[in-house]
Amino acid sequence: MIEFNFIKSELLRNFFLWVKSREFLVFLFFFMVSGLFWLMLAVKDETEKEFSIPIVITNVPKNVVLTEGDNDSIKVFVRDFGYNILKYNFKDVKPVEINFSSFNKGEDGKISITNAELEKLARDRLEKSAQLLSMKPDKLDIYYSYGESKMVPVSIYGTVTAENNYFLIEKKVVPDSVKLVATASRLAKIDSVQTRYVSIKGVTEQVTDTVALQKISGVVISPRKVVVVASADIRYEDSVNVRIVPINVPEGKIVRTFPSKITVSYVTGVKFRNSIKASDFLVVVDYNDVREGEGQLTLPLYLKKTSTKNVKKVRLSLKDVDYTIEEI
Repeated sequence: MIEFNFIKSELLRNFFLWVKSREFLVFLFFFMVSGLFWLMLAVKDETEKEFSIPIVITNVPKNVVLTEGDNDSIKVFVRDFGYNILKYNFKDVKPVEINFSSFNKGEDGKISITNAELEKLARDRLEKSAQLLSMKPDKLDIYYSYGESKMVPVSIYGTVTAENNYFLIEKKVVPDSVKLVATASRLAKIDSVQTRYVSIKGVTEQVTDTVALQKISGVVISPRKVVVVASADIRYEDSVNVRIVPINVPEGKIVRTFPSKITVSYVTGVKFRNSIKASDFLVVVDYNDVREGEGQLTLPLYLKKTSTKNVKKVRLSLKDVDYTIEEI
């Protein structure tokens, strides 16, 4: 009797599970049908979408070097039917082909493709029903050369500073020069290139940072990135006594200064404390500053030269000195 009741209850449970499964499958079927119906309606409606069309430059002569690579695609904003928009999303759009030999060559190695020409090329890659609402860029300049090149130095654009109580002993780029490829006339106007903005602060030891170079229109720069190297050492203050040198003194005359030497103070790094000498500095008085007949008693001092790059904040202990002029 117990076994009969158990079998009966199992049959009832399976029956209700089957009914629920059946209801779920029916629900799922109608859900899919309604979703498909909605999708069919949606793709018939017009919608707007932005996407990119690749650019390929063809028939470039072997002796020509393209020197502008900023625009490798066109961004278009179009209005079209939903099913066409789906095509643009899921199917690669055929690239716009720009035939190098088909466009007029301008001066200084430049081909200019007008808005109308570029728009026509872009429309050829769209469905006939598409409306082209906007396009970036709206025109295209292609720069080229015949392989002319030169090397130029790289300068750091930005801020590189040491931590308080530290001295910046080195600030350089590696490599310190790069190769430019462009037309001869364009190369003649360029003496150096700069890094993108660099901000390195609070240096206490050696720091390196890989930085891109600023782009120059119509010029290929190689390499495109450099390494900025900054090194610091503990700050060290010192001074040396430097002999004062008269300059521009007429023949037959001698200028004597009182004192004959001046204290020159400077800041350097501990690493260089024993390498700085008095001969690294040139302090002068200029005979051209003498105003004869005016009772002038002093001459101004000038720091004319510092032959070492390992010092900063160079200061003279006096601004001017007494002097006499003697006839020989």
